[in-house]
Amino acid sequence: MSHRPQATIALRRGHTLRQHVPCGVTIIAAQGHVSLALPATWCTAQLHQAKLRLDEGEAHVVEDAGWILITAQSDAKLMFMADNAIERSFMRILHKLFLLVPDAARRLLART
Repeated sequence: MSHRPQATIALRRGHTLRQHVPCGVTIIAAQGHVSLALPATWCTAQLHQAKLRLDEGEAHVVEDAGWILITAQSDAKLMFMADNAIERSFMRILHKLFLLVPDAARRLLART
């Protein structure tokens, strides 16, 4: 994962994936619902592993590099994006928006 700016993984309901992720990677639930067990960290001399749920359209930025456990609660597709890939995707969306709605784009640019 750390060598690719973006990767997509599909999981069937009930399947689990253990994946190593670098710090700063954003995990996006493009489809379905998944639960994540994030990399374990030490807090006040105790090992702690945060767990959370991502529903379709939600995202989470991994703060600590390490192994995560992803369990699909339904058929799911996940996208893993590095910081620069997120910026490029955002710029592509803005560009398409400006092409589709040029008058709105001109008004927006006129305000700045």
